[in-house]
Amino acid sequence: MGPLAADQGNPGTSERETASVLLSNLERQLVLFGRLDQLSERQSKLVSAADTQPLVAILAQRQEITSDLTALTHKLPKSSSGSPPGSGQWSDSDRQRANEMLARIREHLQKLIKRDAVDARILSTRKNQTHAGIAAMHSGHQAVTAYGRTTAAQHPKPSRTSREA
Repeated sequence: MGPLAADQGNPGTSERETASVLLSNLERQLVLFGRLDQLSERQSKLVSAADTQPLVAILAQRQEITSDLTALTHKLPKSSSGSPPGSGQWSDSDRQRANEMLARIREHLQKLIKRDAVDARILSTRKNQTHAGIAAMHSGHQAVTAYGRTTAAQHPKPSRTSREA
């Protein structure tokens, strides 16, 4: 999502219509990235607090927004230069507005990536701690079981016949 630069026009669509569609698309993307950012903040708080119950709902909402963003991307007009079609004909104010939205989208995306990386490290650490705890419990259980076998072999329980006597 680089800055908008000059490009050849797109036949069949006026430059003004193309600019309007692209600006509208960017506005929608900005809103969706803002929602993703908010959900990511909530997710991080839940991960830090080890409150995993509501995480599934947040992850489902994030997936829905990601699907919406993917659909928006597929609706964008294509250009061989990488710049939006007709952006060379855009007014300075439209180009500036688009570049500002792209910058804000990038900011949201960078925050999301950083926050998700921190959450992933926290969850990985907890997973490893849980695994170590389970392994320690298993070892303890094995030790108790082995101790029980050793004690039983050294001190057999009296049989019924010997108690009756």
